Amino acid sequence: EHERARRVQIQGDPAVEISTADRTSQHDTLLSLHEMIEVSHAVVTTARQLERQIEQVRATLAIHPEVPEPVRAQLTDIEGKLQAILDEMLGNDTNAGATQPGAPPLDSQVRQLYSAIGGSTALPTAEQMQLTERSYELLAEQVDAIGEVLDEDVAELQRQLDRAGVPWTPGRLVAPPRR
Repeated sequence: EHERARRVQIQGDPAVEISTADRTSQHDTLLSLHEMIEVSHAVVTTARQLERQIEQVRATLAIHPEVPEPVRAQLTDIEGKLQAILDEMLGNDTNAGATQPGAPPLDSQVRQLYSAIGGSTALPTAEQMQLTERSYELLAEQVDAIGEVLDEDVAELQRQLDRAGVPWTPGRLVAPPRR
């Protein structure tokens, strides 16, 4: 096998007049949107996993009628919060997938922005930059919301389940057997 090395210089398309600063700005915007896509995926995945855990907890509670009503209410509250997060991220049936008139759900909006900006030789438009900034703000809200569900609501549910003596459910530490 022979190995060769060669220097390569990459130049922009001469038909596209764009300054280095503008090219850097477009690149940075695309990187930001790419990161937002990853965070969006993480929010949706976390919410879906929590939904499955909550379903399993609800099934466990179905065979433990002695569990107090506040525990069941906490479960319903968490389900509502998860649904609100998923509605914002993915849309829902009542608004045909839009979080506001004319706007796609947040996850779709971020992906569409990435596609539109990445597929163009022109700089992002003022509207695209505004949508990118607004999407960032909305995504930050959903990150905070899923964090609150995990750190506060699920933790409180677990404490309530422990106090009620409910056997192990998903998301809780496994207790050693009693002697």
